[in-house]
Amino acid sequence: MSATTGSYGSTVTTVTEQPPQQQLRSRSRSPNADRARSNVPLLVKPPVAGSGERKISWTEAYVQMVKGNMGPGCLALPYAFSHGGLIESPIVFVIVVAMVMYAMVSLLKCKEDLSHTHPKLNTYGDVGQAVMGRHGRHTIDFFLGILQAGVCCVQIDFVSNTMAAMLPGTSQRMLTLAILPAFLSVSLVLSLKRLAPLMVIALTAMVVAITVVINHGIDAIAEGHEPLISSLPYYQLVNLPVLFGAILYSIEGIGIVLPIQDQMQDPAYGRSVVLCGMSTVAFIFLLIAMVCCTAFGVIRSGSITAELERRGGSIAVMLVNVMLCFATLLSYPLQLLPAAQVVEDYLGLNTNQYQPLSQSEGLPPLHISNHGKLRRCIRLALTAICGGLAVMLADNLALTISAVGSLAGAVLGLVIPATLNIILWNDGGIKQSSLMLGVNISLVCFGVLGAVIGTGSSVIDMVDPQYAGRH
Repeated sequence: MSATTGSYGSTVTTVTEQPPQQQLRSRSRSPNADRARSNVPLLVKPPVAGSGERKISWTEAYVQMVKGNMGPGCLALPYAFSHGGLIESPIVFVIVVAMVMYAMVSLLKCKEDLSHTHPKLNTYGDVGQAVMGRHGRHTIDFFLGILQAGVCCVQIDFVSNTMAAMLPGTSQRMLTLAILPAFLSVSLVLSLKRLAPLMVIALTAMVVAITVVINHGIDAIAEGHEPLISSLPYYQLVNLPVLFGAILYSIEGIGIVLPIQDQMQDPAYGRSVVLCGMSTVAFIFLLIAMVCCTAFGVIRSGSITAELERRGGSIAVMLVNVMLCFATLLSYPLQLLPAAQVVEDYLGLNTNQYQPLSQSEGLPPLHISNHGKLRRCIRLALTAICGGLAVMLADNLALTISAVGSLAGAVLGLVIPATLNIILWNDGGIKQSSLMLGVNISLVCFGVLGAVIGTGSSVIDMVDPQYAGRH
């Protein structure tokens, strides 16, 4: 996820004039312009030339790719699968994952095609600016800000939803208001170096939660008290938009692809890291969703751990939920960082003093600004807005996840990478087969259609009083 020196920095990158067929639009940019702007906190940071940082091996890069996509979004997949249908859901999941993996590889290809004229492309925004100029970076920044603001809203909603499951009879809206001061407090943290160990805690909580969920599902299947799977439809096209958004939200990690490749000892193997890492993530997520659907039938909560708690979960489930709540709260400043930095950039705040973090701490370089009070006000305002939305959207965690995934996830994960490839083929003289051009155009159309229908359907269901009766 990035910090900048001003709006788009004051450093001008001079580009040697190239032949017309290779000449692409280039704009002034900061070399650090969006290092921290991805949909999840980056687990690696792009190396600084001459810094002497140790490069990572293929195995380490693979682990980083898996870790970077392992978030709470996977806990919403059982809900989406149970309402999408036993046949429809896994088919749609495989198709969407395949498209996202193709988009990630396409982004790597864009960087390779531009490597001769733009050797310092370390982030998603760098590639966007190299291909589409400053408007490309603006577009990516905007949707990254939307995505991260949505993630922050989901985090607040996730904690209140989990607490509501642990405290039956308590209003989730009241719980959201009760926990909002805690989120406002942690949002004031500007120097995140001390919170770096909490990333380990958050990841541990996620792994434990997945393990407990799968274990409970397998135990329920083995005991076979009730054939709950018989209550599920084979397909439910009306819920396809919700399924589409939930899948994109859970696997949208395109922002970490370039930084991870940039850290590798041999960047040429970046594609294999993406393919192997995302295949592993997809297998784990598909396993969680299918085991839960088979074991528990129709799932009503946007978080499977909260669902298990409502069904009279064990002590292990309760401890997992408590751990997830604390991990979500403490990792909130990391999720808020990209959205806050987008606002800071457009306000022209000069954050040119950096607080370096070692590679082992696994975080992007963070900043100490001379505008600390204003930056804290920005974070408080963003958190208050996210908290207000969470109060409004209480009891709609799954739909909130679907809306965020459909809107920002589809644009960032599908539309923009394919668009970059099309522009390179059209304006940059990059050779591309007609088949690949057709694939990219289809991906753009599918992503736009999915974003419009998925977001619209989720929003309509949020305000529809008959929603509970249809799902």
